[in-house]
This record gives sequence, structure tokens and C-alpha cells, in this order.
Amino acid sequence: MRIFFQQRFLHFALAAALSSPILHLTAHAQTATVPVDHQVYSLLQKAETLQLFSSYELRLLPLSRTTIRTLLWQIIDKKEHLSRADAALARQMLQEFTDPQIGEPLTRDHDRHIYRHTEGDMQFFFDLDFTQNFRFLRQDFDMPEENISESTLGGDLRGMFTKNLGFGAHALNTMVRGKNEAEQFNVDRGTISIRVGESSFTDQATGYLAGSFGRFHFLAGRDYLSWGAGLDYRLSLRLIDRPMDMLRLNFDLKKLRFTWFHGNLSGVDVQRYLVGHRLDFRLGKSINLAFYETLVYGNRDREWSYLNPILPYHVMEHQLGDLDNNTLGGDLVYFLRPGVRAFLEVFVDDFSSDYPLGTYWGNKLAVNGGFHWVAPFHFSEFELKTTYTRIDPWVYTHNDSALSYTHYGESIGSQLGPNADRVRAVINYQPHHDSRWEIRYAYKRKGAGSIFDQHSYELNGKHKNFLAGIVEKTSEFGLALRQQFKRDVFFGFDLTFSYLHNRALQAGADGWRREGFFYMQIRY
Repeated sequence: MRIFFQQRFLHFALAAALSSPILHLTAHAQTATVPVDHQVYSLLQKAETLQLFSSYELRLLPLSRTTIRTLLWQIIDKKEHLSRADAALARQMLQEFTDPQIGEPLTRDHDRHIYRHTEGDMQFFFDLDFTQNFRFLRQDFDMPEENISESTLGGDLRGMFTKNLGFGAHALNTMVRGKNEAEQFNVDRGTISIRVGESSFTDQATGYLAGSFGRFHFLAGRDYLSWGAGLDYRLSLRLIDRPMDMLRLNFDLKKLRFTWFHGNLSGVDVQRYLVGHRLDFRLGKSINLAFYETLVYGNRDREWSYLNPILPYHVMEHQLGDLDNNTLGGDLVYFLRPGVRAFLEVFVDDFSSDYPLGTYWGNKLAVNGGFHWVAPFHFSEFELKTTYTRIDPWVYTHNDSALSYTHYGESIGSQLGPNADRVRAVINYQPHHDSRWEIRYAYKRKGAGSIFDQHSYELNGKHKNFLAGIVEKTSEFGLALRQQFKRDVFFGFDLTFSYLHNRALQAGADGWRREGFFYMQIRY
């Protein structure tokens, strides 16, 4: 088995190309989704704030290639409102998200591929990507230094069976050196890791069918999912790097969209599920409003009531014995003027009107809000983001550990976790379509408690006690660059300098932590 994992890394491209018979049956792949770390999303965010298009599409990620291409056309039609760098990037992105028609040769106006196959009405593309990361960590605390190398090789396959039905698949394998950790196969503790000599190997994959039939859209398989109004961080379904097996349905109208999904969460000893639905409204060109609910359940087989997309889960949870972890929420995006947006997310883990909203522990609330200002003071290459996030104690927790709001041992919601708040400001600078700089500052306070805790009246009382007792305080400064040296070849770095007060809730444990990574990425 160890030899297999070592060989798989060395021969991954060939293995990915031969591993499935579906490779020989594909087509014109525009229903495939685009990973949320792709550079096109920052461009779409900026264009939406400039009101170059009016849509609720960015509230639900990842987007399909067809959706992104449609938005790019709307942006290019109004390119006079963009900086030169953003206009050039939009043209490059349009090429990347344009596939040739069947029988049409590939040109400079299309994306480049390692392999393209057409047969009848079907067409598929196969691509590779390689990323080399070098990470380091230095700190003033009595902790070991880290120098880690991560080499990742991935293969991407996408296609269309018909004009309405397609698929996407992506697999990757990462070789990690310098991280002396034991093997672990418990998905509830995070990433699966296999040890081979001085190296360890991790892997991940997605694969799904996706279709679009008029106003109805579906995705069935393993993929990522995030929703909310937040730009970089979200309260309900965050921009996670862990996919899940799911069935997702969408019904789109011009001013209304309904979304439903049912997914499998990680679990070793018990089967766990996440289900949710969401309504997005477009109230004119300036306001997007949404309401949603999610629910974690487990310790039993799939529940038929939760497989019904239009049943209210808050009601059905009561009808099924009040056994599950139900949450409610809403978010708002308001465009004050072209170039300035405000956003707000409210997440309600639990609520009782019989007790004080601000102090009773059972009223578990979280808020995330801020502003996005594009071209401040008419400097078109700049944008500014400011955000404040507050999460009450006990948010995301449950008295049954199997129903905690987690996937692969991490929060499905905010990475802050319960009993914390944060102020964050980011300045982005794009002087050229190939260069994007980021300067950021964040101040975070974190009190006692984690997402895996269970409340006890005897030990914890009935009050929230937000940030009571010893509090860890972190001031964080960051600098990052992403540089495209030629098309689909990227170099960059991300450096973070943090000063911690009362690190890990230890009074007087103060000092600096310096961390960062340098990377090279090739997509072809």
C-alpha cells in the first residue's frame, strides 16, 4: 500500500487519464464548476460592487463555467468602468472560459488543454495542474519551527454529454516533506495522511454530474458548496476546502432563486448529514436579500422529510422529536452607489424569546458585516474591504457531538469558532492584469470554548459570558502577491506577522509568530 501511494504521486497524470471509462464519453464542458480560489472570483466581486452586472449568483459558490462566462460578457460590455488592468484580465478570463464548438479548431480565443476529445455531440477536455508550496513558521513561544514543502499534482476532467447535461471531476495528490506527523485515517480529525518514509501524502477528489434544464439546475456527486453575503468569510457555509457528496437543486427566476441540497458529512462511527435550503431575492438593482436554514442530523439513515426540498426543516425537526441541530439565518447586500457595497450576515444557531437576547447562553447568534469600496478616491487599481465578525459562545455546538457543525474535523461555518470576534481590513492593488497585491490587518479576540464543547448548566451557568475571563488577543499584519508570469503560470507569496497576547489562553504568554509561504503554480 505504501508503494502504491508513492508511485501514484510520480505517475498521477497517467493514472488520472486512464482511471475511468467515462473519460472516453465526454463533451463541451460548461456545467463544470470553478474552484473558489480561482482568480476570476476577485474580478467578479469587484465588477459586482461597481454594478457592472446585477445578479445573486455570487451568493452561492462555486459557479459554473457557463455562469462565469455570462457575467464576463456583461463586464466587458461595460469595460470603460474598469481599470486597464481589470479590463485586460476580463479579456483573458473570457478566453479561459470559452470552449470551442464541436468541430471547431482551438484558437487563441479559447482555453488551452492537454487533451481534447470530440465524438458525436459530446466533447471533453483534460488538464493538469501543479503547485509547489514552501511554508515556514517561526515564533517566540516554546514550539518547534516549521519548514514544509508541499508538492501537489492534479488532474481535471470536464465535459458535456448533451447541451444540457455535463460533468466535472478533479483529483489531486500532495507530497508533504518536513512535517513529522503520524499517519491518520480518521476523517473526523481532518485530512487523511499516509506516511511513506520521510514524506507523507494526502489526496482529495471531486466528481459530479451537472445539468441545466431551463430554470432548473442540478448537481449530483462530490463537490464544494458555500453560500452567504460575505466576501472572504461566511457564517453558514464558509468557503471551505473540503468537498462533500451531495445532491443540489436550483430553481432560478429573474428576481428569485431557490436552492436546496442534501449532503454527507464526514463520520467514522456514525453517519452524518447536512441539509439546507435558501431563498435569494433581488429587490431592484441595489438590494439582494436571502433567508436560509441548515440542519445537521445523524445516528440514523437518511430522513425522508429532509429529502423534501420544500418542507420547513425547523418545523420538521420538532415533528421528528427535536433530535437534530437546526440553524436559521439571513444575509443582505446593499449597493450604496456604484463602487460601494455594504453586506450583513446573521446566523441563528438557537433562539428563545423567553430569555434575554444578549445574555442568555441559548440565544446563540453570530453576525458578519462590512463594506467593499472599489476605486476609492478614484484610484481605479485599488479596492478596500472592511469586516467585523462576532460569534457568541456555544454557536455551532450541540449536546450530541455527532451533530456538531463540522466536516473533516473543522467548522462548516466561520473559522473563528465560538466566543470570538474580529475586525479585519484589506487593501488590494492591481497595477497590471498579471499582478495582484494584498495588504491586510486583523485584530482578533478569542475566549474559552471550541466547536466541540457541550454546554452544562452546572459548569457553565445560563449566561453567555462573551469573552469573559482570560482572552487571547491577536494583532495580525499580512502581505501577499500573486504574479502571473505567463498565461497559467503563477508565482507568489503570503506573509503573516502576528503578535499574540495570552496565547492559548495562558496569561502572560505574549510574543510574535511569523509564518508564510511561497508558491509556484502551473495550470495547463
